[in-house]
Amino acid sequence: TRAMVQYAARAMDSTTAAAGDELVPTFEAAELWMDVNLDTLVLPLLPQIAMPTSPFDMPSQLGDTNWYPSSENIQATTTNLSTAKTTLTAYGLKTGVPFSDELEEDAVIALIPEIRRNVVRNAAEVIDDVLLNGDTTAANGINSDGATITTASAGKAQWLLGFDGLIHLPLVDNTAQRNALAAAVTADAYNHILAKLGRHAVPRRPGEVVYITDVNTATRSLSIAEFETVDVAGARNTLSTGEILNVYGKPLIQSEQMRLADA
Repeated sequence: TRAMVQYAARAMDSTTAAAGDELVPTFEAAELWMDVNLDTLVLPLLPQIAMPTSPFDMPSQLGDTNWYPSSENIQATTTNLSTAKTTLTAYGLKTGVPFSDELEEDAVIALIPEIRRNVVRNAAEVIDDVLLNGDTTAANGINSDGATITTASAGKAQWLLGFDGLIHLPLVDNTAQRNALAAAVTADAYNHILAKLGRHAVPRRPGEVVYITDVNTATRSLSIAEFETVDVAGARNTLSTGEILNVYGKPLIQSEQMRLADA
């Protein structure tokens, strides 16, 4: 009897072809395996303004006045204040995902909620992508890599939305704001960039001035000597925490949407 039981146990199992394997169905999990995606971090850094119309005009700060030594019983010389405004224009992006009713009925996952969740995640990424990398120049722009981008270019058309992003400013519009480091990242490299802001490097409120960097630069910054060890950086040393919260008192934000710009 023992021999018969042992034989039966060996004869059928869940992995042997033609001896049990075919009785075990192969299932798919009823959920999507999500990759690692960094949160949307650039958009919340920028002030957001409700636009009742497009275009929408915003009056900006009044100009300075002229000041003179005072004399008793002499009326002060007056100054006509200069005025200015900033005009905001609305732009939009759109996307679409085709699928059949049969796929929605037969898919092992709840298709429509998963598509919606994926589009919402991707929309947040694209918003940061445009804010950083936008360039209205279709041919030989900072994202072109020698090619011409059109409003139909898959994965690239969003850069032509209608305004230039943050990276465009120092590379094209105001090259005096650029620092071509071409070397290992250092604490002084951060300070060098900060100094280029002049008086704007001093925030009126905490969090108003921030560093935004790509993931690779942020990772390499972990080994900067001023940040790395407990004897220099204290409890926030990067060797223990694995993160840099701020540099020179300014928050350090890393975004996977910050791309390498074309020459």
